[in-house]
Amino acid sequence: MPLPPEVMARIDRIVAYHHASKLVRGQPPDPRLGDPALRPSPYRIFTGNPRVALPTRLLDEAVETLRLMSGGLETLPESLRNPPHDLKTLASWLYMAAGLTCRSQQGDKVHWLRATPSAGAMYPCEIYVVAFSIDGLEPGLYHFCVKDFSLYQLRAGYDTLAQIKRGRPDLEVLKTMPGVLLVSTRLWRTAWNYGLRGYRYMTMDAGHLVESLVMAATGLGIRTMVRLHVNDRTTRELIGIASDAPFEQIEPVQAFVAWAEQSPHPLAPPAVRTPPHALEPIARSAPPKGAFDVSQIARVHDDCVAPGVGVHEVHPPQTEQSPVEFSPGPPAGAPPVPPSMSLRQAMAGRRSIRQFTAQALSRDQLAMLCHVTFRGGTHYPLFPEGSHVALVRPFWFVHQVSGITAGLWYYNLLEDRLLPVRHGDLRRELGAALPEPTLGQTPAAVCFMVAQLKQTMQRTSPDVYRLAHLEAGMAGHRLYVAATAMKLGCCAIGAFYDDDVRRLLGIAQPGWEVIYGTAIGVPAIMPAP
Repeated sequence: MPLPPEVMARIDRIVAYHHASKLVRGQPPDPRLGDPALRPSPYRIFTGNPRVALPTRLLDEAVETLRLMSGGLETLPESLRNPPHDLKTLASWLYMAAGLTCRSQQGDKVHWLRATPSAGAMYPCEIYVVAFSIDGLEPGLYHFCVKDFSLYQLRAGYDTLAQIKRGRPDLEVLKTMPGVLLVSTRLWRTAWNYGLRGYRYMTMDAGHLVESLVMAATGLGIRTMVRLHVNDRTTRELIGIASDAPFEQIEPVQAFVAWAEQSPHPLAPPAVRTPPHALEPIARSAPPKGAFDVSQIARVHDDCVAPGVGVHEVHPPQTEQSPVEFSPGPPAGAPPVPPSMSLRQAMAGRRSIRQFTAQALSRDQLAMLCHVTFRGGTHYPLFPEGSHVALVRPFWFVHQVSGITAGLWYYNLLEDRLLPVRHGDLRRELGAALPEPTLGQTPAAVCFMVAQLKQTMQRTSPDVYRLAHLEAGMAGHRLYVAATAMKLGCCAIGAFYDDDVRRLLGIAQPGWEVIYGTAIGVPAIMPAP
């Protein structure tokens, strides 16, 4: 059934935004971007709210990374599953997934790196904890402040549950769980540095954080339930964003990760229930004076998530598409899992590596990276036929991998095998398609993820645009952590000349667009975890 005309108009606007946000060789930069006087803080602190300091004696995640990524929660012994529903477990989860992991100093400037990558270290994402029954924490809504490793209480208990499940009877189950973590994005933080392209960066950053939360939870023995589609209006109201907030304060919730264990003491309703009511906005810092307006970013998000679409779920055949034709065959089978760093070491030691040696990767290393990254599954509302990503598809520029001919390869994730597309040394051509040519030339291999955007949106929902970027960020984070666990270097590539890379990939079908790139190789210097 065709979508209503007003929904098709939203899709047309999203497609127009995507083309307008592309990087074009020789295009002059926007002079407004990166003004030091307007730089947003990477931290938010609700200083006037009750503060709960998180414990710093944390649980460990000693399980080997690749074994966990390959086998999931079932690889843990029973004794390590379902840890206590208390503040120590929550603190361990938050630190491993999103904590400050490395102090970096350049001249007199000091900044902290975090467990998740972020374009330009802008860190647009925030985490809100909806606590229902966590020992040591009163039920309610809390903001996780990464800077002082604390929780700041924003709302009382039952109001948070009533709001998060408003209009969603399927979420009634949340009241039986310890809590839920909301992932939001502050639009201005990334727009300050990247302008119009910022929506693409920040949505992938949200994907990084969602995957980091899932991965850290699995290492701790926590079972999770993830929703990449939420009610935009009710979740913004829950975290206290006014409906008429200026662009600099807009902060949509992109996804949530629920602590999906049965609580022995589920949240009980109050003796006297109040009727549903609008929640008051929560005060935030004033927008910076002189901030420039990139509200087209807010409009494209609204076009993605606005109501009016009868079906939000994405099922086959839309989840089984490929930009490369191939003859179907039997799955190749999972590669052997080599020894690797512990999850704690890999997540804390993850860095963006930009300098690589000339040493080759092995074929098995590349096969393992592909397997754990793209066969890692996805989340509601994406329902692929198998355990694999639903919307993004990976190409690999292979420069130096033993046992694999140099050239362009397509990873057929449906069958877990690499397919040749074009042989030859493509370093020079790929370098020319990037603003930072060495990221295309010096790594052993470079992955680019593409997605079928326009036609998939027309057949399902405008939200496919946002979901494809979220999924690319999730896969990118898995690639980062897996590479680190194998003592390889990894660097995300968000800046590329879109249509130049698209031509280099040889994508002829309309609607397929390049989303995200990642360079992989043997690092010249591997930072200590």
